Amino acid sequence: MQTYSFDLLFLPSPKDALPGPPISEIRLKNYTMSGYAGIPDAPTLTPRCLSYKELSHQIDRLLSELEAIRQKAEGRYSLQKAASAVTRTDSGEKAMKTRLFCVCALLFALAWSGFKIIAFLATLSQFGDQS
Repeated sequence: MQTYSFDLLFLPSPKDALPGPPISEIRLKNYTMSGYAGIPDAPTLTPRCLSYKELSHQIDRLLSELEAIRQKAEGRYSLQKAASAVTRTDSGEKAMKTRLFCVCALLFALAWSGFKIIAFLATLSQFGDQS
């Protein structure tokens, strides 16, 4: 449904930022200024209504716009939730690969340092054999 008075502002959670909920607001899309004598100017959401029937119709229109925004927001939040679940899975796999790489690097470093220690001890024993 096309909305004329209200609009949904939806800011999804950034993918590479700290986790947090998306932000949403309902904004005024269209309004008029009354300009009645003696009444401060303020935005109005409906045109001038000359009868209860006209006012009731405008209220129904605003309510249906809000319901349309509710449905739109529900869809956006559902998509955001699904995307964050996929992101969490991907980041979990990425974290596991990073850990695996770190373990391999650590084992290599330990093996290399162990080799150096053995070589150093062998050098010391050669000096001991010469004396």
